[in-house]
Amino acid sequence: MGGAVPGRQGLAIKTLDVQFTPAKSKATGKPLASGRLVRTSEVAVVGDPGVQAAGAEAIRTFGQGLKIGMRFRNAHKIVSVRWASGNALPAPAAFKTATKNQAIIDACEDVFGVAGQWYGFRIQAADITPPWPVPYPVAEDRLYFRVTIDKFHPHHPMDFHEVPVAAVLGTFVDFTQHYALGMGLFTLGTNNNSIQFDSEVVGFK
Repeated sequence: MGGAVPGRQGLAIKTLDVQFTPAKSKATGKPLASGRLVRTSEVAVVGDPGVQAAGAEAIRTFGQGLKIGMRFRNAHKIVSVRWASGNALPAPAAFKTATKNQAIIDACEDVFGVAGQWYGFRIQAADITPPWPVPYPVAEDRLYFRVTIDKFHPHHPMDFHEVPVAAVLGTFVDFTQHYALGMGLFTLGTNNNSIQFDSEVVGFK
């Protein structure tokens, strides 16, 4: 979305797995209402015809890859953000740890405000596999994220915590001209009798 490219562009985010482990009281050893959440998701570029092909190529062929910002609630303690790429969920060992980048955080806050806490990071083009041209239909191209947070505290099993995701090619200085937007919705997952969300956000030029 934004004004740098024609047509509509956004992100589709699909939840693949959710694991919630309640924290335990130090005094009694009993489970607490909050705990550690590990959420694995699949992210695709979506939009008007040709967007997926253009995105897959641009992400790999521009030397600076992607800049990504995720906005968590202030109460969350972010343990790690890890990512992988391809057209199928890779093995856990294939996931790379994203390094927190203050310049990207500042760029997100400049456009989207300081509510919550932004976690900004960069994905280098050279780290994205397979390289261009991909050996599968470009519509199947995906990024995968495994996010781990502590102090996840739903008020009810049906509660959700929204986590906006903004991504832009690394060649852009900031998020003021263009970005693709997605919405991650964190829940306890179906194993804990909660609901599970997928989302797709597409914006106009």
